[in-house]
Amino acid sequence: MNFRSHPSFAGWFKRFFLRAWILAVVFFGVGLLLLKNGFPVLGWTCAICFGLSVFGALGHLLYRLFHVECPSCGGRTRTTKDPSQTFWIARCEACGTVWDLGVGVGDDSS
Repeated sequence: MNFRSHPSFAGWFKRFFLRAWILAVVFFGVGLLLLKNGFPVLGWTCAICFGLSVFGALGHLLYRLFHVECPSCGGRTRTTKDPSQTFWIARCEACGTVWDLGVGVGDDSS
């Protein structure tokens, strides 16, 4: 089996996570500001949007993590943790390539 780095997954994942986090912080802050200044309906609307954005973003990130397309053959992959349990890999059975997705836990010093 070939072991290669996925060309675009890590960048997409990090950009999406950062944008979703910023949006959630904005909803949270605006909601608190509106509630404090006497606009309860708009404040609670922002609070609900905050919750929906957090759960929606996490759901979308999990979906994309487990539905990675193989960049070389376009086949379906199976996403798992590597044996050291520090990063995620996607195995393509069609072309026999193991893709390092570039996301995980731990340090990046290796």
